[in-house]
Amino acid sequence: MRFLAYAWASFRTSQSQLDASHVSATSLTSRRSLHPHRFHMKFVSRVLHSVKDFRGTVSVPLASHRLAVKPGQILDSRYQIIKQLGSGQHSTVWLAQSDGGSKALKILTNVVTALQSKEAFELEVLKNVASAQSGSSQKRLLQLEDHFNIHENHVDHLCLVTAPLGPSLLQVCSKLESKRLPPQLVKCVARQLLEALHVLHDQCQTVHTDIKPDNIMFSTASLSENEEIDLDIIHEINIVLVDFGTAIPPSGPHSRLIQPVALRAPEVITGCVWDVKVDIWNLGCIVFELITGQHLFKPKASATWSAEQYHLARIFGTSYTKPLPPNVMDFFRRGQHFEKYFDDKGLRISAEVETMDQILHVHKAYTPELYAILTAMLQILPEARPSAKDLLAFDWLREEVHTVSEEA
Repeated sequence: MRFLAYAWASFRTSQSQLDASHVSATSLTSRRSLHPHRFHMKFVSRVLHSVKDFRGTVSVPLASHRLAVKPGQILDSRYQIIKQLGSGQHSTVWLAQSDGGSKALKILTNVVTALQSKEAFELEVLKNVASAQSGSSQKRLLQLEDHFNIHENHVDHLCLVTAPLGPSLLQVCSKLESKRLPPQLVKCVARQLLEALHVLHDQCQTVHTDIKPDNIMFSTASLSENEEIDLDIIHEINIVLVDFGTAIPPSGPHSRLIQPVALRAPEVITGCVWDVKVDIWNLGCIVFELITGQHLFKPKASATWSAEQYHLARIFGTSYTKPLPPNVMDFFRRGQHFEKYFDDKGLRISAEVETMDQILHVHKAYTPELYAILTAMLQILPEARPSAKDLLAFDWLREEVHTVSEEA
């Protein structure tokens, strides 16, 4: 059963590398970019001269500079620049050639370079990931191959070297009229992402914080240019979780504002301290989206409530009716923004209760196994969400599903 056949010419590896794995602040859809999260940079103001957005988090630093690079230039005596793939808020991305073949070079701005190990941890996380995946034949996390600094105009720029990758999950879905994937492929993607998170969470003790279709890539060995994707080759599909620009290691802060807005976990919205379970919440939202072709939550403001208040009300509407259990209230009472969202009776605003069971039936996607894994990943209390390792044992990831999928 073929569900997608199109020329990859417009989605060459170079473009995919730009759009999804190497420009941490870039987003391809309006939903993801309405209020993209920023680095929560607390740094010496006389050095950065930073400005703040409406949340109080740091936006584009005024003193931020990109490294001047041009085709033909050789960096670190071994990487010859072929062409620029693009630029993001905190980096530029280049295709380069070396004795080891084609490489993708992500070159950070001087500011983000200076913030490494202080407020940004991309290099530290990539090193930990490389160590954790050493000797593994299946590398589900982006693998750092090399890194070096370039000094120019009295500032340093960190360069991260990785292998080129194929198209992103977002690019694949964008070519489908229904925006949904066959359940078999969704299971394959979900299983491999859980394997990636098992390594990231349990071996690296790191939170990704930005799991979304933009940052889920197919390896070039899985998909090549002009190739048709066939359900018969699902067992050959390999995905890679990329972009650790906002990842947080054990030593990093666990209370900053993170995640794409529509995928934001309730503990993040309310300003609670969070942990690796925010990634599990992200994955639950993505699985729903891939299965149904629709976003699970669509934050929107009105004259009487904020988008965040509406979002939280919709989240609670999938799980609870009034009154809220005492343990739930006790947990969120620890949040910095508790009074914004709650009063003594519970939520300040209430949305229509629509359980996950009802939502899946509306989209004609309900199965007991899918319902079980989604409700597990989308538990309101983070401590109730299973770990990535435990989720791999759920029946939905093992059962065979036979369905006819729409073609693009």
